[in-house]
Amino acid sequence: MLDPNSFENLLERSESSIIDFKREMYDFDNDNNQKKIAKYIKDIISFSNTVRTESSYIIIGVDKKADNSFDLIGIDKNIDESILQAKAKDKIFPIPVFSYYIIKYKDLSFGVFEFPIHKYQTPLTPTKDLSGLRIGMAYYRKGSSNEEAFGTILIHINEWLKSLPNEDEKNIITNSIADSVSELLIKAANIEYKLSILIVELLSFSKKHNLTSLTEFCTLELKGIDYKEKIEEKKFRFQNTIYCIGRIEARNMNPTQQIIINYLKGTNNYYVYNRFYNESISEIENYLIQLKPVTSYGQFFSNTSKLSPNEKKKGKDITFFMFYDTYYQLYSNIRQEIIETLIKL
Repeated sequence: MLDPNSFENLLERSESSIIDFKREMYDFDNDNNQKKIAKYIKDIISFSNTVRTESSYIIIGVDKKADNSFDLIGIDKNIDESILQAKAKDKIFPIPVFSYYIIKYKDLSFGVFEFPIHKYQTPLTPTKDLSGLRIGMAYYRKGSSNEEAFGTILIHINEWLKSLPNEDEKNIITNSIADSVSELLIKAANIEYKLSILIVELLSFSKKHNLTSLTEFCTLELKGIDYKEKIEEKKFRFQNTIYCIGRIEARNMNPTQQIIINYLKGTNNYYVYNRFYNESISEIENYLIQLKPVTSYGQFFSNTSKLSPNEKKKGKDITFFMFYDTYYQLYSNIRQEIIETLIKL
């Protein structure tokens, strides 16, 4: 089942062989209208037969434009999943495996058909002649449309289905994944275990099991996070950071963290900004080596205009101070994010 973040990510993708957006729900008001029933059956068959490495989806309540922009329409009434299953099972063989559920997003409701990868004995075909459908003919997704599958395409679908693991093999794979996750969790919980090493192991694990979200997470942590990314979703990368107005070089003073804080507070030039840290995990580890607890710090210069478009002190130079504690807490937050991610697998 999609969560709101995954749903939002789907909205940004184009219609394809595994994603279709529909403005309205299928019309089941008149079951004698074969064209409307046939459209539903053809979609179910096509999305189930398509060769892929991830679940496929039909999203109801989204008006997708040719330029890939979209309008969020939502749906105003719900159809029980059991009804949708019943309308398909006696018209398709083998019986299709899919789910239908409602997801809430931006105060609207959307219908989601989700088609998991399932090992069928044969490609799905209609069991009844319906408008535009032929008994025994397989259909699949080609780009953003449904097409008849014959010749080499049908052979390819059959080979894909045969290559999928059966239930016993799935259990072995699932147990293997569970064992790997347990080992990774033990390492993640060990504060002595370097995150740069752990994340490389996580990346290998995620690629092996096609865990795209985890792969993206590990890749960004290893190379550093571009500000073009959706940084607001990476709350664990934000840290309260002390700054003052003006450029202050305090290195020759050899001050401690507390001396700097007391000095800035005494001059009424003490501010705190919840800053996003985009450094790679290796850079963060290097900072922890270079900085000493309590007695050392790092600093860099910026401008108030970069803090906020509405910043009252816009255009003034500022000095940020980064202490060992800042990077230690950031490092701990990343470790905790890894632990929570692994627990959800």
